Amino acid sequence: PPQLVRPARREEPEPSPLAFDEAVRFLEGVTERDAIARTVLRYARSKFRRAVLLTVHRGGAHGWAGLGEKLGPEAVRDIHLALGTPGIVDTVVTTQAHFLGPIPKTEANIRLLKALGGGVPANALLVPILATGRVVNVFYADAGKGGLVDAGGVGELLILATRIAKSYDALIERVR
Repeated sequence: PPQLVRPARREEPEPSPLAFDEAVRFLEGVTERDAIARTVLRYARSKFRRAVLLTVHRGGAHGWAGLGEKLGPEAVRDIHLALGTPGIVDTVVTTQAHFLGPIPKTEANIRLLKALGGGVPANALLVPILATGRVVNVFYADAGKGGLVDAGGVGELLILATRIAKSYDALIERVR
């Protein structure tokens, strides 16, 4: 019998980065959750080598979407971190505050970096994204192996995180 030949899977080209004002404008008109992820990640790629959005639920943080070096959709979906164990993601969820600094050597942090394709950055930025008063996503970004996140872009990202929260709240209101 003839063999079924599947076409090779083509990698989708990475979407172009967005400037801060473009990202803010896109978030104002967002009508679905995936558009929020695309917008924040496109903005992040203008500042960082790797960026990932994690979804927080059921005691864990799970890969949702990402862009950057070695971050294909499968790699992102394979990220699963238990909360309640020492690590930067757990700290951000627990404190509901952002983190910018070197990544401490804990089991959870090592697993996260391996899932991101390896390489230890000089520092990383994590920002909690809240909806209805609780952390629903964690945004993670770094400048790649040995790279240093420039603190200059942090302020814009914190503003964007509050805009994302407003977009979520608006989506929730539409459903009600």
